Amino acid sequence: MFVSASVAAATTPAVDYNCKARNPCDPLLTEKKFHYPHAKDKKYVQCSEYGECFVRKCPPGLVFDDDVSVCVADQCYSCAGYNPCTPLVMPSVYHYPGCSETMFVQCSDFGQCFDMPCPAGTTSASIAAATTPAVDYNCKARNPCDPLLTEGKYHYPHATDTKYVQCSDFGDCFVRKCPSGLVFDDSVSVCVP
Repeated sequence: MFVSASVAAATTPAVDYNCKARNPCDPLLTEKKFHYPHAKDKKYVQCSEYGECFVRKCPPGLVFDDDVSVCVADQCYSCAGYNPCTPLVMPSVYHYPGCSETMFVQCSDFGQCFDMPCPAGTTSASIAAATTPAVDYNCKARNPCDPLLTEGKYHYPHATDTKYVQCSDFGDCFVRKCPSGLVFDDSVSVCVP
């Protein structure tokens, strides 16, 4: 079932954190939980394993969803609605999940946008994930954090799809696990079903 971030957000109680009066990091509010909602939905609070607190911005077009502890699309992609093709939302990514599980958006090299039906047996998320260039990072040989590979991007794919690499502002690198039943989707920098 396709659920938008706005629907998920509407069903989640509002508890907003920051790195001052409502700091969830020192001590860690919930064991092994490193991401918390911020008062502004395009931001979130990230905790380090050492109790440090950072306010982060979600990538453009994404909002923080506390249910999955990651940034998700704040609206679905479609050529008539939120067009990811002009310019490309993610460089070198030409396929995006559509507004239903049976549709996806395909972009051309020239910024053209096409709403496409998914082939039988596939979903919009599986199409987008399968066509996203695979680059796997870790915190050793392929460390995207020191220096930060892409300004403003703090989450990168790991060789294991149920994990991802998280960076801090100080070049620290952490391998994190997606919540149970989710896999990391680099096209939206979050764990998805």
